[in-house]
Amino acid sequence: DASVVVLAGPQKDYAPAEADALDKWVRAGGRLIVMIDPPTRGEPLPQLEKWLSTWGIQARRDIVVDPDRRYFIDSLSPIPSWEYHATTRDLMKERVGIVVPRSRSLGKGEVPTGYEAHPLMKTSDGSWGETDFASQRPSKDAKDHEGPLMLGYVVEAEYREEVPGEEPEDKSPTARILVMGSSAWLASDVLSFQGNLDFFLNSVNWLSGREEMLTIRPKAPEY
Repeated sequence: DASVVVLAGPQKDYAPAEADALDKWVRAGGRLIVMIDPPTRGEPLPQLEKWLSTWGIQARRDIVVDPDRRYFIDSLSPIPSWEYHATTRDLMKERVGIVVPRSRSLGKGEVPTGYEAHPLMKTSDGSWGETDFASQRPSKDAKDHEGPLMLGYVVEAEYREEVPGEEPEDKSPTARILVMGSSAWLASDVLSFQGNLDFFLNSVNWLSGREEMLTIRPKAPEY
């Protein structure tokens, strides 16, 4: 009976039975946010990564480094550019940014029939996905993933133009999934940064089918 389910930075992997239950709920039209942190936080998540791949989203085992577009001097806190989608449209139009600290990169694989995957945001050309987690000073090498890198994706039903007189299919896809490579962008120290909170609220409203509430909210004055 949930409108939206949020997996907010799980630290332990899901049991196969839990992943199956989640999958059945989503395929029946469930709406889901998955924020999967890089392997540097918590235990490995092979079951969750495998499940995401069945929906066409590859959670790479890296941590994103972006020295060109970052939050202050922290290259592990990239400020990505938006890709066009209902959840990002107003933020993109008004040039409102987002910071996504401690993120893994996401790739696109084979999406289930009737669905399509859209990227939400990407890093600069000078970024990379660092795979050597023991390194004190990350440096780009052949083992790392080349930028620009995607930090967020949505999976939704393919767009189909309505044909007059044609009845819609009874079992047309209705599930919606939003995947982020980090949960730290909702932490208290960065939540007030430009569009972080607006993007989260827009995501929840879009997932729950309340597109009329996608907006940029007025900010209260701070002293």
